[in-house]
Amino acid sequence: MAEKVVENGKLSEYSLDTKSNSITHIYYDGPDATYEITSSYEYTYDANGKMLTYKKHSDGDLKSPVTWSAEHTYDANGNKLIDKGHSGDLNSAVTYSSESTYDANGNKLTYKEHSDGDLNSPVNDEETNSDFMPVDFALKFNI
Repeated sequence: MAEKVVENGKLSEYSLDTKSNSITHIYYDGPDATYEITSSYEYTYDANGKMLTYKKHSDGDLKSPVTWSAEHTYDANGNKLIDKGHSGDLNSAVTYSSESTYDANGNKLTYKEHSDGDLNSPVNDEETNSDFMPVDFALKFNI
């Protein structure tokens, strides 16, 4: 399924899978497809609709080189465990990464960001969470 939208005088064209996830997204420099393509994106998803990969082609259509890409890993409950960013295609060096842990209720316990590279590079931002509202309290008060 393909969709087209014109916003601020520029055409945005995207294709969707059967779950309405965007598979490709193409941006034009004007209100229709006769104008130059300014950037395009590709996405892949798992069976649950969680994004696995993202590729950006900033120099034009989907045939132009990938200038940024990302990959995501999830646990069995759908919580995002690992993000990896690449300054190029998915085979290029990892230039950003993050990792998270969760408790059995899906509350994020830890987050570590490695903005200088892969998960083995030094951590430059870290968060630890422990104050979570009990599930029964949230249900009781419809929060």
